[in-house]
Amino acid sequence: MSECLMEERMENMQQELSAASNSLDISTNGLMFLDQCICGGVSKMTYEMKSLELESDKYELELNLHELEKENVDLSERVSGLEAQLRHLTDAMEFNRLELQHSGNHVVSLESKIRKLEHQKESQKLVMKEQLLEMQKRWLDAQEECEYLKKVNPKLQATTESLMEECHLLQNLNAE
Repeated sequence: MSECLMEERMENMQQELSAASNSLDISTNGLMFLDQCICGGVSKMTYEMKSLELESDKYELELNLHELEKENVDLSERVSGLEAQLRHLTDAMEFNRLELQHSGNHVVSLESKIRKLEHQKESQKLVMKEQLLEMQKRWLDAQEECEYLKKVNPKLQATTESLMEECHLLQNLNAE
């Protein structure tokens, strides 16, 4: 049952309680009227009938009042229970709000780390690109040197062979 509906029922009960109180006042006024009638010489029989009628009305009103008070206590207990549930839900909502805020802070922190890592990655890419270009340049230089050495090597071998022959001739001449 919603709290609004319970408040409405409590308000209705208050109105019924007020109506019962008014009826009780009317009954009391009726008793006072009877008392005045008795003093004024109205018959005892009329007085007793009116008195019984008023006693019956009073008894009904007291029963109604008792039922309303009991229902009021029940509703008060239910309101207390609902208030406890409301506090629990409010606490849970606050806990969830704080967790959401913490998660938001964590997301911001992670986004910052991601940006930092992306920046580092870009920096490393540039360094690696420069290193790759340097290695390609060195590779080309080494290939050029290799081609040069391939061209020069046969000439050097021919020169070496010719020097060895000349050395051998000189050794033979020296030996003679």
